[in-house]
Amino acid sequence: MSETLIKAKNLKFRYPGTDKLALDDISFEIHKGEVIGIIGPNGAGKTTLCSAIKGIIPHKTGGAWGGELEVCGLSVRTGSTAKLVPHVSMTFQNPETQILGTTVEEDLAFTPESLGMEPEEIRMRMDQVMETVRLPLDYKKRAPFRMSGGEKQRLAIAASIISTPDIVILDEPTTELDPVGKAEVLKIVGNLAGSGENTVIVVEQDIDYLVTVADRLLVLEEGKLIAQGPTREVMARTEFLKKAKINVPDVSLLWKQMGFDGKYPVFLTVEEARRALVLEGLTQTEASVVYRHEAKTGDGERPEAAAYEHTVFSYGEREILSDISQSIQTGDFIAVLGKNGAGKTTMVKHLNGLLKPTGGHVYVCGRDTAACSVADLAHSTAYVFQNPDHQLFNQTVEEEIAFGPRNLGWDEGKVKEAVERAMEISGLEEWRNETPLSLERGLKQILILACVIAMDVDIFVVDEPTTGLSKSFKDRIGSILDRLNQEGKTILLVTHDMQFVAEHARNIWVVQDGNITLQGGIREVFREKEQLREAYLFPPQITQLGLELGWTSVLLNNEEFMEVAGYECSRQLH
Repeated sequence: MSETLIKAKNLKFRYPGTDKLALDDISFEIHKGEVIGIIGPNGAGKTTLCSAIKGIIPHKTGGAWGGELEVCGLSVRTGSTAKLVPHVSMTFQNPETQILGTTVEEDLAFTPESLGMEPEEIRMRMDQVMETVRLPLDYKKRAPFRMSGGEKQRLAIAASIISTPDIVILDEPTTELDPVGKAEVLKIVGNLAGSGENTVIVVEQDIDYLVTVADRLLVLEEGKLIAQGPTREVMARTEFLKKAKINVPDVSLLWKQMGFDGKYPVFLTVEEARRALVLEGLTQTEASVVYRHEAKTGDGERPEAAAYEHTVFSYGEREILSDISQSIQTGDFIAVLGKNGAGKTTMVKHLNGLLKPTGGHVYVCGRDTAACSVADLAHSTAYVFQNPDHQLFNQTVEEEIAFGPRNLGWDEGKVKEAVERAMEISGLEEWRNETPLSLERGLKQILILACVIAMDVDIFVVDEPTTGLSKSFKDRIGSILDRLNQEGKTILLVTHDMQFVAEHARNIWVVQDGNITLQGGIREVFREKEQLREAYLFPPQITQLGLELGWTSVLLNNEEFMEVAGYECSRQLH
């Protein structure tokens, strides 16, 4: 057995001002060289546990502590955060809270300089970690505030590993990364632990990639450790994990649905599922089934909601958007996809006037945005940003929702009516008197959506609404967007969550280097796996699996897969 680096025994913790335990009688050990995945729904205590290992809890937060926690031979309770600094690094969910330098190189140099590392060693490590996380070396002089959300997340990860601590904690490290970037970061995790020198702890909501690198999993729910063990052993408990609101990979669910429990080990990857299904003879089906979520045809009956006309946008000499011409019809539900830094957010920010084209035009509801202020466009377009904490500032949920309509100059009767409608659509009635910033992340995300619902705009631009959320919150947000779209609202969804796209969007734009390089209906675009890969995107697992098996239909979910698989089994019997 390798050296034990972390040992928890009957660990309990309660934050100040509450009677609820955030950690409730937790016991486990973590050894040198392991990759440990910590999974669980929002509010389960994952970040609290990691903050305890880092020493932030209880020394920086206060609160009641019980039980024992030792890290690298040091007692967290009786020791200090400073003593743990050389041993433990932690990357938090929001990279902006931990970026300290005015340039990338200043930020990366901060920790090693604090630890007394030589300048030449720092420069060498800087090049290594930037290459590792796929940040171009010419970004060294770039200001972090000019980087995309995904690029900031890569910078935060690079800063956490540059000093090679014994324990690397990554709290939701891939939430803002493109699908290929997620896979690459978790390969980094595997390589760090594979050296035998680092122990890596990863907190993740979307665990498709985590389960391919984690040696063991800890499953938390409401502060309790409800399961732990080798990854494949835990993942085989699919029904248990679903009940605990875990985002179980679709191929693992398929393993159970197809009755392979006991015949094959639980599927953790598309390739494992493909090999088993080839052995079962489920290849080259001729079934071609037409499913929902096909693209709406441009029949000319729906008016144009917005349009880009030879749109160009540059930051100084750096061109971000390059001659985009594209129409958006009223009632469209478009997923805007692409790798980090491709220009997705820059493009959609033109729809509410936050950015104005440096060349060409953008039209919203027939008006040239160059002649409109942000306030003018707020009557027709609403923008829901990635980070809800950047948008919440009122004392109660009800006041927060009312702010937008009041700002538009509506009378109080109309404001009240709009607030109640937004409350009903979002399901926030029971939280109306709560302080917005006290809500858990999923409810905050729903709240900022409710705020723009109340303004009754025609176009909703929703930027990464599901990052870091458990399945129950993703489903709630998806249902809200579906309802708005059914009511005729136009929705542009910027996301890296391909399964969410499959479940809710109708059309896709793929953005590469400031251009829309691929567009069409969901199934049409998901079929183009090579072009998607070039854009750093993967279709959902079930879509990949069907294509790998040579099936005709482009499938979006397990139910569709089972339908076609049932057809194929029946065909073989005859």
